[in-house]
Amino acid sequence: MFDNYTKTFATIAVVLCFAAMIGGFTGFLAVIAFGGLAGAAGAVLDGKIDAPELNRKFNRGGRRR
Repeated sequence: MFDNYTKTFATIAVVLCFAAMIGGFTGFLAVIAFGGLAGAAGAVLDGKIDAPELNRKFNRGGRRR
């Protein structure tokens, strides 16, 4: 069990290091963009931002009453 956890952590660390070496700047931009999208979605869900166009986009394929 401990060996499996160790292998998992080692694999994750190696993959993260490899990805960081290959696309550090791209990953940095992607993290910033993802954080911005997550923050905007959280604000919309909190009701701090009224965005009917976002609501239309999110509900377009889903539930129609």
